[in-house]
Amino acid sequence: MAAPGSMRAEELTRHAGGSAHWREVLEQRWQRKLDEVIILSRACYDSQAPTPGGVTEGHGMAAGRLALRLAEAHEELAEIGATIEVIAADSPMTCDRCGRAIPYEWVIEDAYMGECPDCALDSVRWPRESARSRAAA
Repeated sequence: MAAPGSMRAEELTRHAGGSAHWREVLEQRWQRKLDEVIILSRACYDSQAPTPGGVTEGHGMAAGRLALRLAEAHEELAEIGATIEVIAADSPMTCDRCGRAIPYEWVIEDAYMGECPDCALDSVRWPRESARSRAAA
């Protein structure tokens, strides 16, 4: 069996158990993320509402954190949606760095992952090796 990063599209679909299963898994994740966006949107809106005394409560760090979480949730929702589209088209996900196919199992674990397992491992290893070489110098 070929390494996961070097599989052709047909092998990838066979290996992953069919794209329909993975699409369903991601659609469930998308729905949960949409629910999160709705809840965070409501919380942001409520935090900006004036109190009976006319003071807006939304000022401060809490409102800023809510807005940041909402922006991140929107971005994650878009990433999940883009991944669903790729899987629906029966196209393999490809690594942003090397262009090899990314196994569906890897994508399902982290729909925001743009790298194959090998490149992701290199990304983690590189800073450590860099720190070691600086310490040795």
